[in-house]
Amino acid sequence: MKKIPRRSRMPILPASLLERLRGPLAIVNMHHEEAIQWVQALGTERITQMAQGDDLPLFFFFDDTRAKALDHYFRELDFPARTEALSDLWDITPKQTLLWAPQRNDERELKLDIVEQAWHALLPGGLFLVWVPTKDLVDTSPMVRKVFGRIHEVPEGKNTLIWAQRTGDNPKRRHEISFTAKITKKGPFSFTARPGVHCFGQIDEGTRALNEVIEIEPGDRILDICCGVGAAGIVAAQTSGETGELVFADGSPRAREMAVLNAKANGVANVSAISIESLETLPDDHFKVILAHPPGFGTGALTERIIEEASRLLDPQGRFYLLTKQPNETAPMVVASFRRADALINKSYTILVHNRAMPEGILAEFEDEKWLEG
Repeated sequence: MKKIPRRSRMPILPASLLERLRGPLAIVNMHHEEAIQWVQALGTERITQMAQGDDLPLFFFFDDTRAKALDHYFRELDFPARTEALSDLWDITPKQTLLWAPQRNDERELKLDIVEQAWHALLPGGLFLVWVPTKDLVDTSPMVRKVFGRIHEVPEGKNTLIWAQRTGDNPKRRHEISFTAKITKKGPFSFTARPGVHCFGQIDEGTRALNEVIEIEPGDRILDICCGVGAAGIVAAQTSGETGELVFADGSPRAREMAVLNAKANGVANVSAISIESLETLPDDHFKVILAHPPGFGTGALTERIIEEASRLLDPQGRFYLLTKQPNETAPMVVASFRRADALINKSYTILVHNRAMPEGILAEFEDEKWLEG
């Protein structure tokens, strides 16, 4: 087996944590780069010891892209661990130990959801280990205590290990919210959302801005990329009608599940969902309308990949819409794949538009953060 390269910022794991690790083990919802650092810190020998027959140590994600990236790393090194991306943590095979290092940018509702589901993802008597900066104890400890009852806190420098044991009974409870919203004077629409999915509890201004400018015709095949709860695609599908088709694409299994559930609740019959990692499996020139509202205000490698796939998937007479708050960075990506784009400004957002049925257009060119029409 190849030696795992050591990286900077690798966590120093104390004996109080290491001595409580027992297999089968799952490490929960880290960024894949941070997960690699934890793998390095734990070491190959210890990870191997966590395996219970075919039940290899598991790295669990709510995101396909992170799971795929870490799985690729494991395969390159022939490393004895696996990854899995699911809608719910309690859907994994129960483990003896769950290890969780909360992400700073995770919303409070998602953290509470992870703690509640962790109880059900453990075997009876199993341990839940939480590695958290000491300054965040005031937020994290009450969550763990609420679900597990008795907890233990072990200070370790700037961090603290919280550990708790699964005992007694605890009924399953989905941490979700239902709400209604009117969008572009249509509706009201009914939505159900769970933590970690875009538009948790309310429809954001970006989705409203996008739906106010898109053009939909009866029978259109619509692809909604980075769909969240599915609001943009659901509103568009009201016009495409029964002869249309709606496909959601997202990296989150939970988002895909919510989007399809919400579409059906709002009368959209011809609906399906795929992972954003599976866009390449869709046929060329298939969609008349493609909507994209990528995370991070529409920048980065994921946005570039979405645009490239959209160019392949768009019908020769189709329309592509991308929502961004960073047009200086995003417009060159659109032009690289589509050769031209128009820009519409709405509610402080920029919607980059490419209409293949119209040869004329505004070439995307930026200078000093100002849009230049060419």
